[in-house]
Amino acid sequence: MDKEKWADIKGFEGLYQVSTLGRIRSYTRVVNKRTYYGKIMSPVVKRTTNGKPCGLCVRVRDVARSNKQIGINVAKTVLETFVGEPIGDAKQVRHKNGNALDNTLQNLEWDCSSALYAERNEKARKLFDEEAFGIVKGICYSRYKIYNPWMYGMYDTDDLIQDCLLSIWKVIDLYDENKCTFYTFCKMKVDWVFCKLYEKWKRRNVLCQQVLYGDMEAVEEEITAKRLGICKKKTRRD
Repeated sequence: MDKEKWADIKGFEGLYQVSTLGRIRSYTRVVNKRTYYGKIMSPVVKRTTNGKPCGLCVRVRDVARSNKQIGINVAKTVLETFVGEPIGDAKQVRHKNGNALDNTLQNLEWDCSSALYAERNEKARKLFDEEAFGIVKGICYSRYKIYNPWMYGMYDTDDLIQDCLLSIWKVIDLYDENKCTFYTFCKMKVDWVFCKLYEKWKRRNVLCQQVLYGDMEAVEEEITAKRLGICKKKTRRD
């Protein structure tokens, strides 16, 4: 077994580290005169709808967002730290031995979405044409009754439906009727889109709070970090 190496996690420098063996630990730090000793973080197993393990997640404190807890994917964190961010279409993490709980560096690599290699699924495409719009529309409108529209930045319902339909279409050939119903398949993608929108709303809300209470330094850091990320992406494309 290779010797375990540790490195700071990007965006959490001085707070958390990740190792080549897929472990995450915290630094010892003092908050409000209270000492929090460094420790190995306990991961949570993520599972698919049928209960199959699909990865590990660790809860960490994000100082940039009022010290709130957020979840980070262990496999992606290992690759981003020791290999670098993905290039081109290779944005998915692949476990070489098929074990989603083995997040050692030697077992991980960036890979393209399996949807790019899937065979054309005519039955799923027919279901999409006949049922997808009605399913997505019903879910989206029911969600809008539960959550305030302003939570998603006054996101137009029709635009939301289109985004959900596009997300489903990208992976439509992966649909397997033996694993779940078409409704469940669509709902999982709608949930994914809603989660993305909710994360955007949370970031905007934090920035608004910082502006209201005069913490402009934190706002500038957030904007600068976002600009740097955009510049890096453009450089890789060029």
